[in-house]
Amino acid sequence: MIDDHGDFVLGRDADYFVGELSEVCLAQSVFLVNRSMEESAEFIVDVARLGAVSIHRADSLFDTDIHATNTISDPERVTPTPNETARLVDGELRIILPPVSWTAVTLR
Repeated sequence: MIDDHGDFVLGRDADYFVGELSEVCLAQSVFLVNRSMEESAEFIVDVARLGAVSIHRADSLFDTDIHATNTISDPERVTPTPNETARLVDGELRIILPPVSWTAVTLR
């Protein structure tokens, strides 16, 4: 949700963190975490008060093997990848977060 001042308000049961509006680049970033070990989660936030925005980027850091790590022999095992589920629908940002993932969405 966005309050009367245009700032995001965190949901009580959600595992996500939200950035601030940057006056320099006129972008809003939303940082999300899904801590579930097994379930994907749909995140929905009302962004209508931001006006006419579009999704500039949506990247998630995760692996289908939740125990995967980057190593010296495989330093690119787990890397951010575009999250193609991000969409704007009727003034809402909607995105599916994979299990054990960290996601950044930038709106402009």
